[in-house]
Amino acid sequence: MSNKVYTLNKASLARRFCAWLLDIILMVTLAVGIMFLTSLIVGYDKSMDKLNDYYRIHEVYVTDEKGNETFCELKPNDDNDPCNVAWKNFGNDKNAVNQYQQVNQLSIIILSIGLFCSIMILDFGMPLIFKNGRTIGKRLMGVSLISINEVKVSNRQIFIRALMGEFLVLAMIPTILIFLAMISNGGLLYTLFFMIIEIVNIGTIFITKSKQNLPDLIAKTIPVDTASQIICSTQEELSKLKYKDN
Repeated sequence: MSNKVYTLNKASLARRFCAWLLDIILMVTLAVGIMFLTSLIVGYDKSMDKLNDYYRIHEVYVTDEKGNETFCELKPNDDNDPCNVAWKNFGNDKNAVNQYQQVNQLSIIILSIGLFCSIMILDFGMPLIFKNGRTIGKRLMGVSLISINEVKVSNRQIFIRALMGEFLVLAMIPTILIFLAMISNGGLLYTLFFMIIEIVNIGTIFITKSKQNLPDLIAKTIPVDTASQIICSTQEELSKLKYKDN
């Protein structure tokens, strides 16, 4: 006769949300610091100053009543409008266009480095220290990770979850979409793609059996309650624990 002593104790959504919120606050704070240092190293401010000079040369800047410089407002289907002429002249200036592209490239590089370093430190480095896939937020809220086969999560899975799930899917792709929405005419389309990614990430938590978000699905991990979940190192250990003889 056997007695089932093992159960899968999934972490509550409330604890997972609080852990996520704490991790996001830490990630943003760390990313901003890293981006600031990176911008100093690559000389972003100097590049931006040069671009602003081109804006002023071609008179695409206007000064409001408070003395603030803003871009002049384009008027569709009016080629003789001063603002339209100014932007056309800017677009015909190869040096100005090159400087504009350089600033955009530096912006992407700085964002990428900041997000990559902060996520790899907090979502890969910290779990290696705290064990069982726990970030700072997860550790404080009593949330751990186990593999989809219900054994201890591997370092490889933690790395995949951080790199592919957290950095690429949830951070970098949405950031690029927002950036493209800001600098292009396809803002609505890029915003829609961004919203779809976020909705899918949240939706998978409610439609998957193990309540997994996109990083969990990519890395094949399950968030569990630290206090009540028994975490086995191997399948053999798990099998012995699941059904023990009385």
